[in-house]
Amino acid sequence: MAAFMREEESYMNGFRQSKIEVAVVGDGASGAILCAQLLRSIRPDEIHVRWLGRSKKFGLGLAYSTSDPDHLLNVPSKGMSAFENDPLHFLNWVQARDKKASPESFLPRQWYGEYLSALVPAGHPSLTVHPDDVMQIQKVSHSYQITTRKNETHPADVVILAIGHCLSKARFGRRPSFPLAEVDGQARILIVGTGLTMVDTVLTLGRAPRQNEIVAISRHGLLPMVHARHDGNPGASHFRKIIHGSKPPTLRQAFAAMRTDCAEAESRGGDWRSVVDDVRPFIPSVWKSFSPADRRQFLRHVVHFWDSHRHRMPPEVAEKIYYLINSGRLKIKKGRFTSLVEEDGSWTVNWRSDTHELRRERFDHVFDCTGLSRDLGATDSPLVRQMLRDGLLVISDPPLGAFPAPEAAGLEVLGHLLRGEYWESTAVPEIRKQAAAIVDRLLKLLN
Repeated sequence: MAAFMREEESYMNGFRQSKIEVAVVGDGASGAILCAQLLRSIRPDEIHVRWLGRSKKFGLGLAYSTSDPDHLLNVPSKGMSAFENDPLHFLNWVQARDKKASPESFLPRQWYGEYLSALVPAGHPSLTVHPDDVMQIQKVSHSYQITTRKNETHPADVVILAIGHCLSKARFGRRPSFPLAEVDGQARILIVGTGLTMVDTVLTLGRAPRQNEIVAISRHGLLPMVHARHDGNPGASHFRKIIHGSKPPTLRQAFAAMRTDCAEAESRGGDWRSVVDDVRPFIPSVWKSFSPADRRQFLRHVVHFWDSHRHRMPPEVAEKIYYLINSGRLKIKKGRFTSLVEEDGSWTVNWRSDTHELRRERFDHVFDCTGLSRDLGATDSPLVRQMLRDGLLVISDPPLGAFPAPEAAGLEVLGHLLRGEYWESTAVPEIRKQAAAIVDRLLKLLN
């Protein structure tokens, strides 16, 4: 960060008297939150913001473009503000349309998409929106040149990458972005993965009058845990003690402390959720202190259990999922795939169960709900590949994401791309904090 400030100051002196050109690349939640915070903080004569992305509806992204009313936020409304210094901003916006909404409500994701779209006012004098996919970002002396799919070029003094999910090709069948309404209501469906993406897909495919039989398989067969109200008292006393010690904790020490805290919370009649929620704000700094070996150990042995406890279902969603399980329409299984072959419009799937039994089944559709790739090097994004190739971005270790190269002054990254640096970097609380830090750095340079 210090390198960014030194290099940035050295060339920004050259255009102190002119308006700074800031390009925000990415039209999803990260881009919307960053633009909203930036436009709130600047004068029109200081900065011009150019917001670029492929969508015609800026602000929605992959997560909040759903129109399915059963797709709910996985965080209570009190935690979803776009502004670090205005924690009830989203709740106040919601209550203007629904007086019954409370701080603990799990609201439709479609509403949050509408909120994000409304964050950035149309016609703002400091903003230009370009619905055009960015294909290339090149360093030109002390600034950048952006090239879009339409072969338009735009100059920028500062580039902020807020590109969200960098999906690789589906390893199994299709991604669930496929129009699920087109799936026959009697089809037999395999879902690979048992996390929150699977939950969303099942909520759509499991709704009456559909009668699909759905099988979801993952290595550990773990469903997301369910949100429940708890006393909210900080429960991670042992965890807090070790992270504030003289040496950074190892992975083994960190999770041993968490297990102790959870056991003590339960023995007091409390809830393990209070421990997980108390730990969450410290995860980015703890992850950053882990050695690459500890990070890889986490991804190999711990991540499935952490994700199922950290990324929880709202109670209303869990009720529908468990109804489908109890009625036999949804089966959750533990196993590994040996082959998936598509032939004559259906799939033959060979997989090995947790009892090592080899099974063969046929399905009409297969959906890959395994979530984010853990290897950015396998991304299909031409932009990310080009920036890695040109040395503007450096892949993290493990290769979960990327960060700006030391010589890429004026390049900032937030959101999903920083998973390798902070792990917790994909949810609104982390994104709004990262956005606030970027805005603060820009304002310091202006002043």
